[in-house]
Amino acid sequence: MLLKAATQLKHFGITSTNQVWQALWNPDMNSNDHILVSFDVKQMFTSLPHAEIEEAVIGFIHLMHTEIQSPYFHVYKSDGRHAHPGKSLCKKQAYQATLTQIWLALEFEMTHMAFQWGSLLKLMIEGLGIGGTMSPFGACSLCVFKEHKWQTSIWADLKGPLRGARLVDDLPIVFNVRDVEWVSKMQSDCYGKKIVMELDGKPSTKVDALECSIALTSAAGLVVVARNKNEHAILTTGEMHYMRYPHWRSHCAIRIKKAFVKGTIHRYVGLTSPNAYNLLWKPIWIFIQELRLVGYPWWVLRNIFTSIDLNRLPIHPIGLGTFRGMWTDLIKELRKQTRMHQA
Repeated sequence: MLLKAATQLKHFGITSTNQVWQALWNPDMNSNDHILVSFDVKQMFTSLPHAEIEEAVIGFIHLMHTEIQSPYFHVYKSDGRHAHPGKSLCKKQAYQATLTQIWLALEFEMTHMAFQWGSLLKLMIEGLGIGGTMSPFGACSLCVFKEHKWQTSIWADLKGPLRGARLVDDLPIVFNVRDVEWVSKMQSDCYGKKIVMELDGKPSTKVDALECSIALTSAAGLVVVARNKNEHAILTTGEMHYMRYPHWRSHCAIRIKKAFVKGTIHRYVGLTSPNAYNLLWKPIWIFIQELRLVGYPWWVLRNIFTSIDLNRLPIHPIGLGTFRGMWTDLIKELRKQTRMHQA
């Protein structure tokens, strides 16, 4: 929430995979003049010297002070998750602190973090403790500061727009084809020498990252579609590589089984850009094949899918017509399969 208020900061950070298409999407991007790359950010937590973490976090705090015009932020007690810039109007209703106090808490954690090595406890002398309470703040603020600093230094030299979406250690980016030289420069210059940025494959018009398939097309521009992890296994062997779902005849409550089916569809829709709703058929149908492998009858699948309220799905208005057409065809196929297997 604080980063949303700091609109002038140039960074790639997102807080949910549902934000991937929003971070990357541009209706004018196509495969003729843009290219996709995907980075895997290694050793984000464990390898950084504390002095470098301190420099980046304090730099981030200074940028935030400048942006939100206040050293304070508050979190409403009734909410507990979202931070808001500035002082609270009522201290009884919210927790209030400063970003500097957050840094002091992070500094204390880094100084006193220990890990078990056999029967011994070792004090960490560099890096952020994985699983530490303050580590996510340290990693996030470090990345935002480094990304803002790097992008600000190269912005005037770019030939076209640069968009990225970083969540934890995955970072897909879309470049203008004339800026491909910046791929290698980003690996060496953006985060510094201690953080390793591995390139997942070569720059291309399609990458898989953050539970999505991201592609540049000549017809629709940049499209983002939810990706099923078992897609390759289902299409090649007809089996699941990742066993993720309870069997229909298991003792798990039926309402829970139905709920995770509906939740998966909700997630798939949220991950997909509005110009790609017609492509959602494939991951949803593969999901249905997964459910069939764990014993879900066709009539059960038909009943669950027909009971899904489309008004509760995160469908973007500009793609509503396309989604309804895809969904109608999907329901028709489910009814057809049900009739065939009941005969």
